[in-house]
Amino acid sequence: MRRLVAAGVTGVVALGLAGCSSGGHGATVHLAKDPLRGGTLRVGVNHPFGTEIWTASPRYALDPQVEYRASKIELYRCCLLRTLLSYDGRPAGQGGTKLRPDLAARMPEVSPDLRTWVFNLKRGLHYAPPFQRREIVAGDIVRALEREFRLGARAGYPFYYTVIQGTKAFAAHKADSISGLEVPDPHTLVVHLSEPTGDLGYRFSLPATAPIPAGADRGHDGGYGRYLVSSGPYMIAGSDKMNFALPAGRQRPASGWRYRYAVRGGTVAILGQESLMLVRNPSWEPRSDPLRKAYPDRIELEMRGGAVNRERLRNAGAVDRGSLDVILDTSALPGQVRRYRQSDRLRRRLHVNPASAVDYATLNLAVPPFDDVHVRRALNLELDRTAFARIENAEFFAPVVATEHDLPDSVEGDLLADYAPHPLGGDLAAARAEMARSRYDKNHDGRCDAPACRIVAYGAFPYQPYAQDALIQRDFARVGVILSVRHLSSHKVERAAGLPRARAGLYLETGWLVDFPDGAGFAPVLQDPTDSHNEDLSLLGATREQLRRWDYRVRSVPSVDRKIDQCRALLGSVRTRCWAELDQLLTERIVPWVPLAQGEFVAATSARVARYSFDPFAPGPALDRLALKPGSR
Repeated sequence: MRRLVAAGVTGVVALGLAGCSSGGHGATVHLAKDPLRGGTLRVGVNHPFGTEIWTASPRYALDPQVEYRASKIELYRCCLLRTLLSYDGRPAGQGGTKLRPDLAARMPEVSPDLRTWVFNLKRGLHYAPPFQRREIVAGDIVRALEREFRLGARAGYPFYYTVIQGTKAFAAHKADSISGLEVPDPHTLVVHLSEPTGDLGYRFSLPATAPIPAGADRGHDGGYGRYLVSSGPYMIAGSDKMNFALPAGRQRPASGWRYRYAVRGGTVAILGQESLMLVRNPSWEPRSDPLRKAYPDRIELEMRGGAVNRERLRNAGAVDRGSLDVILDTSALPGQVRRYRQSDRLRRRLHVNPASAVDYATLNLAVPPFDDVHVRRALNLELDRTAFARIENAEFFAPVVATEHDLPDSVEGDLLADYAPHPLGGDLAAARAEMARSRYDKNHDGRCDAPACRIVAYGAFPYQPYAQDALIQRDFARVGVILSVRHLSSHKVERAAGLPRARAGLYLETGWLVDFPDGAGFAPVLQDPTDSHNEDLSLLGATREQLRRWDYRVRSVPSVDRKIDQCRALLGSVRTRCWAELDQLLTERIVPWVPLAQGEFVAATSARVARYSFDPFAPGPALDRLALKPGSR
């Protein structure tokens, strides 16, 4: 018999405590003496909260069941929310992508078939004011997941949790609880899955699973962010004055988050300056949280809401002057990076770290000549990736580093950091030797010479002919693949290349950023192509019936479904090694795309910053691990 804790029941029982004052349990945070602890960290944000396409409304900004942007994920992880499992805000090389217990007392117990996970929560953990008397319990995580499904289309990523038994019935209003979430006691959560899911631990590190105390979200399905109750080392200033005992319409949000906005033409415009002030959560106990350093006493975030390019220039100047210490949501401007690198004094204030993202040119495996692996290998051998990365870094705001393989290093534990299957600068002789083995090279001179070797390639943004595209055109032409590039709007490119029926041959500069550091995050672009909203642009794993329905002459394409299923059924280091094996399989034998570059995050910090750390989970600066010099606080 499963004993479920229904959110509605606990809400009625515990609601009377919601309006308590800030006295009582956890009134003082006992921090060990550390010369780096203290001060106010000043953070700039280029994209104001509530204006991103993910939320479409400022009401949903900082809403953990809705937000789907890296900067917010960092704010949750570092500062405001704890989850059952999480990360310690250090670079991947220092273990920052390793999943660790957070609210959980230890790593979960997992059944051999990976369909039952048991999480045991730490005892005695409490929320920030005004819920400082409320212990964090397993039912609060159930409440968060039920809210994720209750929000319907507004929710950020419920697809990660549909493997939990009963979620579909709950979302369809056919059940009043999620049957696969069992709470045998307040400190135990048992999760029953409908299929083996080896990455469930990673999914439970995402903020949608952070606990919500009973009564806090009642009446706030239209936006919980401004009423968010913290479980992390910081809280929004003024949270202690919120009164959840009042009807939702009469509640006042935390005063530490201020902004005015207007909706113009369907988009949100910030009026004046938006600011978010985080202060220490008096309920947080450092001894219970080895993942977060929580160096600053306060974290001030400011956003002006102007044009993005203008904001980036203004914020970069503020970092130079020291009125801001770091930028949260985007890398430093190329000009600022060059200037810092040229100065011995400034160079130490520049921090470069890899992101869990990769850029690649997608080859449709069902379109000649890309149905021939020798053509695909030849293109990979010829492309000058070093030149591509140099052009990208000079022109754009998202820095990259050239790569030779298909998945980012962070999802495979850096096991392939020294893997070099292709020369970064290209090798024309090797490329032509490979092309000569193709049936599309009729005279075997190393150049593709069949009519199919003339291909229409699609690239987004029509306002300028990218130099990167010209480089790819030049290098591919050297082995006889002649590209005619069509620059379209992003929407039109998706229709042209994203719909399998369009039979597009090549999609330039595709990119993918995973939500957590595990290779399963790349499954959408490697398997299960669909008729529409298709992420698997190469059509890896398409069935014979699908290819016939989409009117392709090619009747079979490679698949990596078995390898992905094998990796998904593993845990720990063997799982990581399996993803590295998948990467080698893709890069050497399948070759579904031409990897171009891995993403990087480059941060410039002010002279006030004594210690910097990078959070690959976000990716971005780990705000809790940024420390200020004692004399500049």
